[in-house]
Amino acid sequence: MTTQEKEQLSHAEQNAAAWFETIAEWETLYDWATNEEEPCSLDWELRKQLKQLGWDGTDYQAVLDTLTTQVQEAPLSVQVRSAWQEPGETLEPAEFCVLLSTGGPALRIIGGLNQHGMPDGASLQYQDWATPWTRYWQASAATLEWFAGMVGVDL
Repeated sequence: MTTQEKEQLSHAEQNAAAWFETIAEWETLYDWATNEEEPCSLDWELRKQLKQLGWDGTDYQAVLDTLTTQVQEAPLSVQVRSAWQEPGETLEPAEFCVLLSTGGPALRIIGGLNQHGMPDGASLQYQDWATPWTRYWQASAATLEWFAGMVGVDL
């Protein structure tokens, strides 16, 4: 997203765009370290982050450990809730919510849980003061589902 495009977004949309960019970078770096690829396969901005993530030129596990910690510490809360059921039935989680920021602007990832308890159909929603929750359509569901799984939504 260009600087001009970002300036045309509301404060809440800018927050959503920045968070999604960060989450997408985390996913790219996590995949890179998992597959033990060469640093040259990353763009310059991501390569600059490697040293901060513990990369010494050989230690992919250090990158994975640091990224996992960063991702897991990012949300303010992670919650699940069940679907409608008859009284007395065992409650099974059916939906999740990962709260990333509150106030003006607020940001959350919501979605369902499939039959295996894995995130399914995630979307990023933002809200500013006195406005309803609004979907941020530029966010990839697959990337949001990866993030939700990393922060403990997968049951």
